[in-house]
Amino acid sequence: MHFQTAISSECLGDLLESVIVIAAEHPALSGRRQAVLNQLAELIQADIGVWTWGCGRLDAVHTVTPIAFLDCGMNDQHRSAFMEYALDPDSDRNFRQRIRERMQSHQITQSTDTRRDLFSDDEWQTFPQMRQMIERSGWSSWLHSVRYSGSETWSNLFFLRNIGGDEFGPREAALVNLAMSRIPWLRSTADELLPPETFSGLTPRQRTVMLMLLDGTSRKFIARQLGITEDTVGDHLKSIYQHFQVNSSNELAALFLRSR
Repeated sequence: MHFQTAISSECLGDLLESVIVIAAEHPALSGRRQAVLNQLAELIQADIGVWTWGCGRLDAVHTVTPIAFLDCGMNDQHRSAFMEYALDPDSDRNFRQRIRERMQSHQITQSTDTRRDLFSDDEWQTFPQMRQMIERSGWSSWLHSVRYSGSETWSNLFFLRNIGGDEFGPREAALVNLAMSRIPWLRSTADELLPPETFSGLTPRQRTVMLMLLDGTSRKFIARQLGITEDTVGDHLKSIYQHFQVNSSNELAALFLRSR
């Protein structure tokens, strides 16, 4: 599909106007990203929006490491379920691997896909894991866009509609694809790039705790979202601090989020 032909002049105008306003109102990079995410969710009538960036080679398996996470429309339970699934090896085999194979076969660094681009209706009904995870949170239709900056760093947009909503189609995919390719705030910057081996040696739960901590979540909220005690969160953080040879969350943030 030629994405550009699917976007109306009105949608393009709305997106351009939003970007101009956001640039004027939000000097901080994180604020611009959040505002763009909110606006995109509104333009494509999504109930949930997620933006992440992280490390992981396009030509490798099980190397997806999220570094930063922003969302709109999510509650604590949604965030916990979403991040747990994102770090589950099954999501790599059953979802991301399909996208990687498509990108590699076409030799492209950006891919924007609706659910129907990756799974036919019949296949989706018999595809239990991802479908059940989404339905448990009250969602059905989804739209995904990923862009690689170089070979080891990616940025990602993921939008969902609640059960009962229409499937995302070419218009919504075209708008998200344009935003991901043209709005620089949605892509990681040079100061943010980290080698994927940075996170080797951490367990999936430790990576989840670390991600939430770097995005400003308190220990109390981390414990509540993950269904664990604050003491357990503390144990995870001790292991994380020891791994990176730091003594506090401030030192950890300074190490990884210099540009934020």
